[in-house]
Amino acid sequence: SWTGFAACLWSCGVFLPVGMSYLALLGLSAAVLADRRTLECRWVRMLHHPIWWPTLAFVGWSLVVLVGQEHWFDETPSNGLHIIRIALTLMLGVMLDRDELLWALRGLAAAFIWAAGVLLIHEAVGLPMWTVWRGLLNYHGNKSISNALLLAIAAGFAGLCCQPRRSISNLVALVVVIVSLFALAFVLPNRTALLALLIGGASVALHVFRSRPLVLVVLIVALVGTAAVGVASFPVLSQRLMLGFTETQAAIAGIVDPNKYGSWSIRVLMYQTTFQMLMEQPFTGNGIGSWNLLWSQRVPAELAGFNMPHSDYLL
Repeated sequence: SWTGFAACLWSCGVFLPVGMSYLALLGLSAAVLADRRTLECRWVRMLHHPIWWPTLAFVGWSLVVLVGQEHWFDETPSNGLHIIRIALTLMLGVMLDRDELLWALRGLAAAFIWAAGVLLIHEAVGLPMWTVWRGLLNYHGNKSISNALLLAIAAGFAGLCCQPRRSISNLVALVVVIVSLFALAFVLPNRTALLALLIGGASVALHVFRSRPLVLVVLIVALVGTAAVGVASFPVLSQRLMLGFTETQAAIAGIVDPNKYGSWSIRVLMYQTTFQMLMEQPFTGNGIGSWNLLWSQRVPAELAGFNMPHSDYLL
């Protein structure tokens, strides 16, 4: 169906520039609305899903705040659209039927294969830094961080798919794990993605083997040991992780220097500052789009240019 095709395109573009994701989101929305034969079934499916009420509360209260706030800020339109995009993304995923979700997963698999191919070709012969794949080859900006997190998810999911037998699917899963870990070690050494992979793996082990404590302890020890050996084997990873812990300690002590420290120290200050804003106005906040103005008023001038708290809840 056209909706399945649109869902496939939606997930195919996860590693592409973010504008493609927005365009694909609009395309899938149009496909869902155009298929009037299934629209009622989709609506019923959405209403009966557990995520419906939290999403409705999120959007509804945001609208109440938006209507009631005294001032509009420069970021009010973009932050308002951001709220709608979050809800629309969740609801579209719920509205898709099983076949359409399978097409979305196929598109995601194709995206991971494309990303792996780009990484391998770049390591073999080098590729020009074109916009279409720059976020995969150059660790800079939010898109590269997003790509690192997606690769961590790919490595974890592919690892779960591996079975103790010889098969083509096992070989493909193993290749995905190796390529993803290689990218996280050498190309996109994002600390958050590595920690997410470690914590995610421990969480899966806890869920699967929660009734077998001995096996669970052995698996978690093996997972942590493997991670420690891996980090120690790659100086780039160990240096970035140690820098992150140093940044966090400095920020807790009140020292945030963007010329000396990186994103973790700034994020600690962001969380602290934004939490103070939250305590001052716990129910209505200061208005949709107010964060940047209040942040710039409360921190030194050299930190005012960081314009995102990296938390949709705090935003």
